[in-house]
Amino acid sequence: MLNLIYSSLLSVLLFSTSFAGEAMNSAQENKKESNYYISVSHGKSLYDISDRLFDSLNSNSSDKQDKSSKITFGKVISDNYSFELSYMNAGQANLQTSTSVTNTGTQRTSTIDLNLVYKFASIYDTDLYFKAGPSYVMTKTHTIRNPEAGFTKSKEVMNNKETSLHTGFGIMKNIIGYTIIVEYDKYHSLNSGGDFMILNTSTPGAATKGLQGDLETLTVGLKFNF
Repeated sequence: MLNLIYSSLLSVLLFSTSFAGEAMNSAQENKKESNYYISVSHGKSLYDISDRLFDSLNSNSSDKQDKSSKITFGKVISDNYSFELSYMNAGQANLQTSTSVTNTGTQRTSTIDLNLVYKFASIYDTDLYFKAGPSYVMTKTHTIRNPEAGFTKSKEVMNNKETSLHTGFGIMKNIIGYTIIVEYDKYHSLNSGGDFMILNTSTPGAATKGLQGDLETLTVGLKFNF
């Protein structure tokens, strides 16, 4: 009788262990198969403002760097490829010229990016990847004149929207249960429209572009699968 009880208990225990093991394996497989992720990053931006601003406007102070923030949604489509949709805010750049009138120009740029990501190497549990794709670039510039003097507009605001090519490079590593990413992004050959810090003359020359060149960002962030 005791042998029958022990055999029954042993069978129940073995069945329970087997069921628990299968459940854990299934949960791990489901977790591994999670192909969607989100990342949040923060860092620095660098505006490549055209040298014409310095040559023609004799700019005497500038601040081309600011804080940059980015949020990204992505989907893994294979071991080496992913698609991403990102929103990036590059902060603002400032220029100032002082003659009889002080012109202070401010520029803010943000982008919406669609990226194809290619993981080309994995070294010591660290993934290295390239990314590229189109970007929708939104730039707002405004100039403030002090004193207003004879100008009809003491503050001019201009908006520009354009598409651009975006490329980047990234490093991803899991540290103490957290996935950390470091990314460098570059937006190529931006050419925002509108007069930016017009000369103090009665007949200004051709429009000077607020952002004419590249925009670069370097960010660090966290990535989460869901």
